[in-house]
Amino acid sequence: MVIVQGEVVIGFYRLDYVATATARQVLDPRTVTLRAFALGAPWQGLGLGRPALEACCADLAARHPGRPLALNVHARNRVALALYLAAGFVDGGESLPGGSAGAQRLLLRASGMGQCRP
Repeated sequence: MVIVQGEVVIGFYRLDYVATATARQVLDPRTVTLRAFALGAPWQGLGLGRPALEACCADLAARHPGRPLALNVHARNRVALALYLAAGFVDGGESLPGGSAGAQRLLLRASGMGQCRP
């Protein structure tokens, strides 16, 4: 899915409709995985990530009500971690080995969560 502002594509996200997030725990089989979420470099740091993520979550809730969302995020990416936590994700309690970028954290978001916290 593309993220647009007006008529300009500023980013994208990808949802997988099987639980492909890396986890040691057993995830709800209805879990959707946020496999990618990115804004182009010119659009980063402008406060667009939160509304874009809210739109992604609202899209999932509208098209597939009741399905939880999971993702893996690099543990050192403090900006992304803060964004996901503000959007209602919770730490899944797992630190998973990563590649050259380092460890990853499992984050989970129940279906029907509200808007991002201020």
